[in-house]
Amino acid sequence: MEVDLGQALSAFDAALSEFRARLAPFPDLLDLVLEDTDEWLKLLKHKLLPHLAGEGCLVVAVAGGTNTGKSTVFNLLLGADVSPVRDTAAATCRPVLVGNALRAGQCLEGKLLPEFQPLEFDVAEAVISGEAPPNAIFVAQNDSLPDHLVLLDIPDVDSIEKQHWDVAENIQAAGDVVIAVLTGEKYKDERVVAFFRRARAAGRVVLPLMNKANPLDAYASARRHLDAFCADVGLDHPVCFAVPHDFALAADFGRPIAALEGESPLREYLESLPVAPIKKQVFHDTVLHFVALSAQFLARSREIAAELRGIGREFEERAEACSARYDPEPGESVGKLVHQFIQSKRGPLSRVIAWVGGFTGQYLSPLGRVISSAIRRRSTLETQASPNEAVLSHHRQTLEKLTRDLITEYLQHARNVRQPASRLILEGLEQLNDEAAVQLVADLSLGMESISVSFREHARHKIEEYWEEDLVLRRFLLELDAILIVAPTAVAVPLAYFTGGLGVPEVLAAAGPLAGAFFAQVMEHQIGDKWFDLIGPWRRDQQQAYCQALQHHLTRPGLHRLEEALALLEGESYQAMRSHHESCLIAS
Repeated sequence: MEVDLGQALSAFDAALSEFRARLAPFPDLLDLVLEDTDEWLKLLKHKLLPHLAGEGCLVVAVAGGTNTGKSTVFNLLLGADVSPVRDTAAATCRPVLVGNALRAGQCLEGKLLPEFQPLEFDVAEAVISGEAPPNAIFVAQNDSLPDHLVLLDIPDVDSIEKQHWDVAENIQAAGDVVIAVLTGEKYKDERVVAFFRRARAAGRVVLPLMNKANPLDAYASARRHLDAFCADVGLDHPVCFAVPHDFALAADFGRPIAALEGESPLREYLESLPVAPIKKQVFHDTVLHFVALSAQFLARSREIAAELRGIGREFEERAEACSARYDPEPGESVGKLVHQFIQSKRGPLSRVIAWVGGFTGQYLSPLGRVISSAIRRRSTLETQASPNEAVLSHHRQTLEKLTRDLITEYLQHARNVRQPASRLILEGLEQLNDEAAVQLVADLSLGMESISVSFREHARHKIEEYWEEDLVLRRFLLELDAILIVAPTAVAVPLAYFTGGLGVPEVLAAAGPLAGAFFAQVMEHQIGDKWFDLIGPWRRDQQQAYCQALQHHLTRPGLHRLEEALALLEGESYQAMRSHHESCLIAS
């Protein structure tokens, strides 16, 4: 499906405006994104959009060599004496633009020809004096011209004044239609031919006009000269015009400029030309230039977004590193799990007896606490296990310190990253209630002593390995566990050996709990060196829980301004710009 260039440009501009409006709350980011965009934004706003979206006008430049009568032809087209006419060569030093009130006003505002410095045309001498800046353009109003047409009188294209030549080149680049004013002396001039050859190559519509022509034999001489000029320039059967040699023309600007082949007079012909197709042809290179520059803008926006996302990721990684420094301690639930796997290895008869006697429930909780204490002694090299309350308090203090240290680290790192990321992150961190976040993270982390399915499977698999590796250990633990169930008083003898006789009477009064403690003590000595492998995944689960609490209640809130900016930078308006930019490329 064919894409209309004017519609594609309008759609891109609308998406760009929305993109800028959405980023307005982030002025530093907006300035960074729009850096070095002035050139193509001016092209879009003042040249491409007005002219290719149906609101533009044709810029018709009257050009030619020295003393060819360009200003006379210019005034004939206007039907009024506007551009100064002098007998001397190279009289016009600065271009003169004439349009109706709308177009003249746009030009004075710098919107019609933004490449030039507009000045009001008050005095004719200003055009021929050469005192105005080289990029000046004098603007006059003539309301006989329609909205879609403005006329330009420009300096000689072959002037001995190099400055005049440069101005003519610039105007040629700004014009859409170039009227090539020729004479019998200038139609073969090398510099003149080269000028119009460049105009044709740049997509300009070149209309040859033979001035001061001999009307004899239906302008036969003029026709030959025009044919030779068209061949030299590379024009393929253009519409040609002629102005007869008549000194009275300077006093009669109402005469039409006739076409040689029955077309409408030049002024009517210009008014009938289609604006949009000619603009598209003329602006082909300009559109490609705009597309290339705006593509760099889109790529830069994407790079900035990637940089911001990378900085956000650095903060997330710091939270992960912080959680890796946390060393959790297992509670009785982990101890219970370990013993439950031991119990699962009993024979059917032992399990039934344990269930009927109620000993399993009686000593399972104490056993879990003792096993977890044994793990802590192995992992933290403590001489004895701390009470649960003390352990909980110690770990709360540890988590709070780690979290506060991370907040300090965030603030320091935020000050060192590039703007605007630094300001965005600092704004987010300043809005954070640090102490509330610290307490919430600690509460969530300490309340997450859950046993995941993956850890249960890991523990089962490891104990299976231990059972298969050590036959003696397996038999010893199974036999010991059976003794604890069917005859807990039998624990008194080995317990007396470990305690020197102390505590034996208590065994008879509370055989289940003491049996559990005894069993845990035996387990610690038998497989203590394997606790690290067994408990590793659980540790990682707890560290991950702490990391998630940090990310959810510290990192994400601290980065929320950065995330808001990213959502806009990569959002719908940016995607719309990319889509419409692709349409502009296709249409061009």
